[in-house]
Amino acid sequence: MITHECNEKFIKIISHVIHLFFSIAIQESEDLFNREIDYQLSDIQFDHVKIFADEFIAKNGGSVINDPFVINFPQLLPSHQIAVQGRFQRAPDVERHVRSYDGLAEADGAQISKKIAFLRLLEDEDVSGKFLTFVSDLDEIIARICTISGEASKILHIRARQTEDGRGRTHWYLEGIKEVKDNEDFTLK
Repeated sequence: MITHECNEKFIKIISHVIHLFFSIAIQESEDLFNREIDYQLSDIQFDHVKIFADEFIAKNGGSVINDPFVINFPQLLPSHQIAVQGRFQRAPDVERHVRSYDGLAEADGAQISKKIAFLRLLEDEDVSGKFLTFVSDLDEIIARICTISGEASKILHIRARQTEDGRGRTHWYLEGIKEVKDNEDFTLK
């Protein structure tokens, strides 16, 4: 049988969970929420809310809250209401190394202003046939790929690495290039 006391306790726990979730998920929440609140949750409950909030941020990070609203929590004092507004936290910029590539590629252009190049890996079965976007912090690599893209032989030897970000998207980074000419020995610049 559900009693009034049971309902009060349930509402209080749910209030703590929702308050904790939004205080983690919303950007600059320290300005919106009273951080001194005692959530009265067990360590396991607290960890579950944190994991759920982190997964939510990974999928929705940076999204704008288009229609701000206020949630009232009569049981949570001194912060009995919170304004849900602004945007959700951005997913962490953590990238993990997936693999490296050291082999031939075909150049198909580059954009110096964006520091990106378009290459097709010729010795990789997973992505062969597709032109991929590669990032390089070195302007001379991107400029050289622009030049090679306009030449008859668009083949070059590259060293690159692939990473995966917090949202599961993969990225390619160029670490070095060398033009391939008539059986020339290969050393990276």
